[in-house]
Amino acid sequence: MPRKHILPKRETQKFLETSSEKGGDKTAAEKRERFVSARLSSETDIEAQKRWQKEDGAVERRAKTMFDKIAADLASGKQETSVYRELGLPETDSLISDLTRASQDAVFIPSDDWHREVVDKLRHYRAKDSETETDVLRFLVSPDTPASTRLEFFEKEIQGLLEYTAGIDMAKLREIAPTGSSKETEKKEDENIPPLELPPPSQDEMNTSMDEMQEKKEGGTGGYFSVHPFWGGYYREQIYENHKGGARWGQAARAYGRPTAIGALKEERVMRGLARGNAVTDLPMPYGFAPNPASFKSIGALLVQSAEGLWRVVTTGAAPIDFTVMIGKTDVHRHAVFSSEAEEKKMAVNDTCAGVEAKKMLQWLAGSTIEKARVIKRFVKGLLRYSQENALNAVYENDPDGYFAAIEKNKKADCDVANAYYLNLLSRVEIKARLAVGHYVKMKDANGSAVMGSGSRHAWSEVWDEAGRQWIVFDATPPGDPTIDEEPPDEKSEDDAGPGDYGEQEAQPIIEEEFLKFKEKIAEAKRKAAEETATPEERASREFAKSAGCTPEQARRVMAKIAEARNVRDARGRVVRDGLADEFQKIVETNFKDVPEYRGPVMRSQGDEMDDKVMIGKEVRLGVADPLGYAREILQQKITQEYGGMDVWLVFDRSGSMDEIDTTTNRPKKEEQQLAGFLTLDGINAFSYKTESAARQDLLISPLSVRSSVIAFQGNNADALKSLGASWTPKEQYDIWSGLESNIGGGTPAHLGIMKARAEIERAIALDKKNKGFLNEKKRLRVVMVFMDGVVDNETAYLAEQKKLEDLEVFVSSWGMTESARQVDAYSEGHCVPSARDMIEPVAKHIVAKAQLLKLKQ
Repeated sequence: MPRKHILPKRETQKFLETSSEKGGDKTAAEKRERFVSARLSSETDIEAQKRWQKEDGAVERRAKTMFDKIAADLASGKQETSVYRELGLPETDSLISDLTRASQDAVFIPSDDWHREVVDKLRHYRAKDSETETDVLRFLVSPDTPASTRLEFFEKEIQGLLEYTAGIDMAKLREIAPTGSSKETEKKEDENIPPLELPPPSQDEMNTSMDEMQEKKEGGTGGYFSVHPFWGGYYREQIYENHKGGARWGQAARAYGRPTAIGALKEERVMRGLARGNAVTDLPMPYGFAPNPASFKSIGALLVQSAEGLWRVVTTGAAPIDFTVMIGKTDVHRHAVFSSEAEEKKMAVNDTCAGVEAKKMLQWLAGSTIEKARVIKRFVKGLLRYSQENALNAVYENDPDGYFAAIEKNKKADCDVANAYYLNLLSRVEIKARLAVGHYVKMKDANGSAVMGSGSRHAWSEVWDEAGRQWIVFDATPPGDPTIDEEPPDEKSEDDAGPGDYGEQEAQPIIEEEFLKFKEKIAEAKRKAAEETATPEERASREFAKSAGCTPEQARRVMAKIAEARNVRDARGRVVRDGLADEFQKIVETNFKDVPEYRGPVMRSQGDEMDDKVMIGKEVRLGVADPLGYAREILQQKITQEYGGMDVWLVFDRSGSMDEIDTTTNRPKKEEQQLAGFLTLDGINAFSYKTESAARQDLLISPLSVRSSVIAFQGNNADALKSLGASWTPKEQYDIWSGLESNIGGGTPAHLGIMKARAEIERAIALDKKNKGFLNEKKRLRVVMVFMDGVVDNETAYLAEQKKLEDLEVFVSSWGMTESARQVDAYSEGHCVPSARDMIEPVAKHIVAKAQLLKLKQ
């Protein structure tokens, strides 16, 4: 007898009151949001809920289903009875029933002594070293219980009890498992076990039609196969991958062989069947299940399997053979993706068709493969009406517009015709899918077994999930199919079979979209909490990391290095960065001019010339001795830049010798170059900021843009660490600092660095010519400075590149770091300094000198 339970009003009222406090009466969606929010309050809860929902044991799933159903009803405020449907395992069913009833009814006392003891312990649970009692059963059904707490209680206190009772039940069932006779017509010793009938022969091809899959036979036979105890849902026999046109479908070529070792099985059941003589018989199997070859019992029959997870019984004699075999869930993944690339290409429907409504629906598809397949399935189920009118078979086959067009016109289909049309639409959007046939079982027989016969025949679809790399069950059968008689629990992966009884209305699980939504909420809450407690330094490092595209740890390290660099002092004790600012300021100072401006009106005694004759005449007529209307000239200092802008290329050395110690500073050369290069760029960009500020204050008469580029040479190439531009972003600062921190190695191919700079300059010149404007009316100052710590690999090529740049009116200078690069003194504009750090101020002065030289030339 199904057992009815009363929901605990106390928990319902508590949840609804809490919900009401947060904003009044709630809609169903708001209650769902509140419920999921309580479950998923942390990342630990999210993982726990996924584990709760992934459990694939029928016994555990049934218990969790009952707890979920009660919690969902409490969250929604329903006051309904919850019906427990039995698994067919007496001890286990009794325990789950008593536990779920006790979770809802605080005064309920089980009649079974052991159950009473278990319930009492769970109601007064006390953790080790704790004085506080917890009602575990209430926690399991409360909508407010976080998922991690719920899972912990279930695994520690409930799961072991279920495994124990299920083990007792299964041991008893194996002892009394029904067996068949060696002859189909022989009278049974046990009249309660009905005789089996011959299953149809295996078919390599099939026609989708309105009657072929739905032969309804009533009678007292035991069907083709039986499974005890009951396991319901989809039992797959065969799959058809190849559409041969119209209603015709064929199988891919596949090989069957002796089965490999299965390993331990879960949810074991006894399958009993009858195989045809001198033939192969397809063996129906639930998704995720496999038979145990060692348990196969028959005389004259052989069990074989294919790579796709299909099973057959092969007989060699003329007489029908009965058999029994243990089946159960296996962790071994047994279905292949595709037999071959050629086979994959065949997975498309020939002559696809979609009407106006279907085309409109397909046009707006979006999301993943599975999301698209789900939308198309809903469309098909809404478009078609279930029918078994076999007269339509000829109509569909002979329609001049094609088979699928005929289905659309008549809008009638049974399971296989509807799913064939569904595959047609999937193929139009290049979703790989195939037709599956077998049985759908929803009711137990008198012995508590699942029976497969002509009345349980069914067809559905399998869609290839590219993201999950697995086949997913999608059933597009319209409502009204007597085999199903309700919405089928499809969209299950092959390794995730549902509970055995699909007649139970299960609580809605938390779906992936909800997991993602609350994961983002939790992450955002963590970010806000961290922001509120963060120090100014931590906030700055996070902002830097966000802009630079690095981790906060990397940002903190680089920012510390940059701060250290900006405080480096020279031999005179002056901050180097301030010295650079002073040097670059000379460019501004040498370009100040006294520009005349006229201000008025003023009196004649204060002015230089007449400005407003009308006003002067009026003042004279009135007899004013010192009339208004005159203006005077004053001189205003403004920057009159004589050239259109300044571009600076810094070319750095990342050769192997940069790892050596600079004897002047006792630090690696690359670290000194890193410091010098960064401070030079920092100074250039500080100068750029000053020119922008001058423009904003209307002190800059002619526009001036200051741009910089950074190149590093090493090994056999040269890389750009910063493209030519006026920006100095955290990302550029990070890229340059980290780029000069690593030492690639190899020789000193300085000619490659200067060559890359020339290529950039030629592009910049071409772009400036294309973008005609005021900037291009004046010459741009272009400066290239190459830094090296030794003899260049190809001096001839280097000097040739230097000459090409000079022909473009680019100032080129070579800078040797340490005595090992003394040869640069012989180059035009060559300078050798004791250390990379020593070149910072000379480089700045060099840039200033070139700017002043350009001004003098003009």
